[in-house]
Amino acid sequence: MSGRPTLSTQRLWLSPANTSEAQALQSLWNEPDVRKFLWDDQAVTVERAREAIEAGNASFRARGFGLWCVNLRHSGVLAGFCGLREFGERGEIEILFGLGPARTGLGYATEAVHTVLAHAFGVCGLATVWGRTDEPNARSIRVLEKLGMKLKRTQAGKPFPIREYALAKADFSPVPPPAPPREDDAVDKDFQKRREQ
Repeated sequence: MSGRPTLSTQRLWLSPANTSEAQALQSLWNEPDVRKFLWDDQAVTVERAREAIEAGNASFRARGFGLWCVNLRHSGVLAGFCGLREFGERGEIEILFGLGPARTGLGYATEAVHTVLAHAFGVCGLATVWGRTDEPNARSIRVLEKLGMKLKRTQAGKPFPIREYALAKADFSPVPPPAPPREDDAVDKDFQKRREQ
């Protein structure tokens, strides 16, 4: 499978990351809460962001999944990222995600992850997707558990233990969990109505 698919939800559109977005992703990945858990609190350079994007693009070409930018549909503003990548000696596939601090608590992470999981199972034909997160990362744990992932093992890690969750295709619900209505929803609906006129 190949290609760079764009995914969408009622409130979000997920576009494959381009190297032109390296600086925007670098800024996002250097947000303290994102950097703490995703990059073990190490500063991310533009070059490192570009490498991650290029790795995602190679994965898109080879397997049909990679790294997506998560954008708000009503404004096009970058809200976060979501992606799939291979990890470990067994070649397991894990999902990665994160949001900027102004976009947390609005259901966007759950919405984006559900959409990428639907692509993983329905289009890419994956049998299982893993989700790994540092033990103190309560927000990510809530997202994974809300989408039906089950804790399978805990590994030693630095600086925190790593909790590893898994979800089988047979256990995935194609119906996304409801997100609480927010002001952004009303703005998005008005934007979509104007587009359809």
